[in-house]
Amino acid sequence: MHPAPPVSVRGTGGRGWRAVQVLLPALAAGVFSAWLMAHAQASLFPAVLPALAVGAWALRSTQPRSRTLAWDGQQWLCDDVAGELQVMIDLDRWVLLRWRGAGARWLWTAQSAAESGPVWPLLRAALHARRPAPALPAPHV
Repeated sequence: MHPAPPVSVRGTGGRGWRAVQVLLPALAAGVFSAWLMAHAQASLFPAVLPALAVGAWALRSTQPRSRTLAWDGQQWLCDDVAGELQVMIDLDRWVLLRWRGAGARWLWTAQSAAESGPVWPLLRAALHARRPAPALPAPHV
């Protein structure tokens, strides 16, 4: 089996990832508020207000950051910092990755002209390829 070729992708995750980062906390706040209102046997309409507030907060606090993800043939690099990369969800055109290097973060990568375009097959090959075995130390004579 041949090792995966070196590949580098720069992107922000796209609009889909941004929508997830905003809508998921807003939905959680709305559901929790609706549960509290139902428990208090009150009208469910005011439960919309916390959802809107949390959604607005998430929109302002989660600014898109451009990151460079690279496979150099031996290790994964995120913004030139070595670490481990795991594929968490692979939806063919979208991939959710978990990065563990200097800290941990989630990375959403999409097949689009703005992010990876023609290198998408190389990136997917590197994500799913078997890692090379570490070099054995030379024997002492």
